[in-house]
Amino acid sequence: MNGFWNAVILDINKGDKEINPSMLIRHDSTQNDYRGGNIVLMVALLMWSVVISGCALTPAAAKPYDQWDGQIQPDHKMTWWYAKFQMNWTEKADPGWHMDLLLAHEIIAPVLAANRGDIALWRFHRRAADDDTGHQFSFIFYAEAHEADKIMEQIASSTLLVDLNRSGALRRVILKNSEGAMPTDIEETSDPNWSLPLQKAWPHYIMGVSRMWLSLIDQYAVLLQEKETPMALTDLDDLYQRVNREITRTWQTEGRHALLHHMNALFGYTPLTMKLRF
Repeated sequence: MNGFWNAVILDINKGDKEINPSMLIRHDSTQNDYRGGNIVLMVALLMWSVVISGCALTPAAAKPYDQWDGQIQPDHKMTWWYAKFQMNWTEKADPGWHMDLLLAHEIIAPVLAANRGDIALWRFHRRAADDDTGHQFSFIFYAEAHEADKIMEQIASSTLLVDLNRSGALRRVILKNSEGAMPTDIEETSDPNWSLPLQKAWPHYIMGVSRMWLSLIDQYAVLLQEKETPMALTDLDDLYQRVNREITRTWQTEGRHALLHHMNALFGYTPLTMKLRF
């Protein structure tokens, strides 16, 4: 890659062109005249006791909880990668949150589909604050270096990404290549204030949440799309504004039961300690 993806930063104002249970067999014995049934029963019970005692002596080996489908091994060569998209946003107006949905569905979803076997873990991150970063949407994934370079190139080659830059919707796109990157542990991007088991488990949780969010976007986009593809940027912008409103409504009206209640159930309905900030 000759370092091309090394901290590529797009600045449209400068005109940069780089874009960066097993099956049981049942036997019907009602038609057979079995004799000596008590003997058969005793033999069966004896055999069953042997099986049980054997199982008790040879328990199955436990699989480490921090391995995921056998893909993440102690000698892995994976690390975390970021693709960051910064929107043009003035703090006097509300952030254009719908842009996150557009980027996730139109640009990142095809990349995920094309590299399903090469990305061990992934998630989205959204933020908007009155600082130098501003409104930023991030795609964060855990993969080996050569796969990461390929994925970054696919993102950068999106024609829609070029159009969004030219239109002024995006301020910067930040992609990094694998040059100098070292393998990192699963917990690398988790909050260091958490317990280590939680740090290791959290990436699996947040990937599931991100996958559900992306599925909601996909379903509502199909339901609400009124024009044929490819769509103009103005039509895409309108579509994802409407999708965003529907997902917000889903979260506000159904999130308590569908998400919070069921997570609470998994943890045995025990009280949760919370810190309130004013």
